[in-house]
Amino acid sequence: MRRFVLRMISLLIWLVVAGSTVYTQTKAPDVIIVNAKIYTVDSKFSTAEGVAITDGKFTAVGTTAQIRKLSGPSTRILDAGGKTIVPGLQDNHLHNAGGGPGVDLFNARTLEDVLDRIGARAKETKPGDVVITNPDWHEAQLKEQRLPYRKDLDKIAPKVPVVVVRGGHEYILNSAALDKWHIDKSTQAPKRWSLCLRNRSQALPIFSKSTRS
Repeated sequence: MRRFVLRMISLLIWLVVAGSTVYTQTKAPDVIIVNAKIYTVDSKFSTAEGVAITDGKFTAVGTTAQIRKLSGPSTRILDAGGKTIVPGLQDNHLHNAGGGPGVDLFNARTLEDVLDRIGARAKETKPGDVVITNPDWHEAQLKEQRLPYRKDLDKIAPKVPVVVVRGGHEYILNSAALDKWHIDKSTQAPKRWSLCLRNRSQALPIFSKSTRS
């Protein structure tokens, strides 16, 4: 019994020591950040005062005192001055997910889905209205891996103008929309835009905006 108790005490001591930092350092970290409010985003959304970074990875998290003890002669020490640090990803090109007054194509997965939704909106329109889609979708999300052609749009909306907006860079118009705005082969595209107008049965895309200045 005594031996069992001693083993349990040893186990508790080990757990306390092991819990003082998340990871065990095998070498001095390259960088440590101390005196911060760091959101670890764990299951309890707990905060810490410092972190250690080794070979581009977080290798320890704990109090300022605990993290300072891990530093070596070549460790760079950054004092955050009490500022907040949160994990994150760098994204320099973001498309919002869903929403807006237009036809929502965000979760469409086939060309049939796209055309069904546009066709349903076209049936609800009043004379003179234009059906416009939201821009937050991409043809790569569709099984067919392509944008709708003008001939596709003409089948579901032969008399209602339709403008399919793809990411804010391309606009596909059906024949009714071309007629509404008097667009034909003689139309000059605006600056930084290109106009692709083929025969009246197929066009892809109608207007494309250049991403270059």
